[in-house]
Amino acid sequence: LVMVFTMTFCKGLGETSNNSNTVLSLCYTQGCYVNHKIRYAKTYDGINWEIENVGTLNGKHVSMKRDKYGHIHVAFDVGGFLYYINNVNHGNWSSPKIVDTAYSACSYVSLDIDDNLKAHVSYMTDSSSTVYTLKYATNKNSEIFQSISLETRNGIGLSYMAGIYSNIAVDSLGNVHIIHGVNSSQRGLFYLKGNIQTDSSSWLRHTIETGSASHIVMKLKDSKIHVAYKFSGELKYAVGNGNTFNTQIITNAQPNSAPYTDMV
Repeated sequence: LVMVFTMTFCKGLGETSNNSNTVLSLCYTQGCYVNHKIRYAKTYDGINWEIENVGTLNGKHVSMKRDKYGHIHVAFDVGGFLYYINNVNHGNWSSPKIVDTAYSACSYVSLDIDDNLKAHVSYMTDSSSTVYTLKYATNKNSEIFQSISLETRNGIGLSYMAGIYSNIAVDSLGNVHIIHGVNSSQRGLFYLKGNIQTDSSSWLRHTIETGSASHIVMKLKDSKIHVAYKFSGELKYAVGNGNTFNTQIITNAQPNSAPYTDMV
């Protein structure tokens, strides 16, 4: 595992091999806060970039994932409507599909693609800045996305959020793993495991740490869950099997240092 403690400007960076060339891809937004154009860029040599629009919708809170065949999948928010799009059809962008609707915003979006090219998304919904919910959605069983609510916090303002910095990963057996943070009287770093067929109350839950956790990134490797995160002024790392986690301090982070972390 390699951890990178640098600031990034996108949440979708991928690399794949294509015709013996390495393709580096990224997805980002461009424009004012309200009217973001979603762009996809790729390069074969690290110098010359090919840039195109991702569909026709403007959005934000973008998450990108490359599947095992090299296709690009993107999830993003458009004013509280969460959408999914891909370029599976010979590089042509599909019509956007609605994942979830009717919120003030869908943020902290995280996307993964399973071996059957089905999308899995974790995200936080905001209902009028008073109800914050961690949700999970997938099109695993049909063309229409199904969603379930996993955690909810009620209150006014940022101190009552559930689902902040959510990260999702799907393993080879189809199990869904989600890491997220909570800001409330029960604030902390939390792990969940389940699937769309399982009632949310039956999902495996584990508290990794209690306290202020942010800037979370998760990877699955060697049947273990690996997590890097900022925690109460420290940059930390946790590893476990879902039932237990071991944590360690990587470095003491200053208030404005290591704001964005990634891990490969």
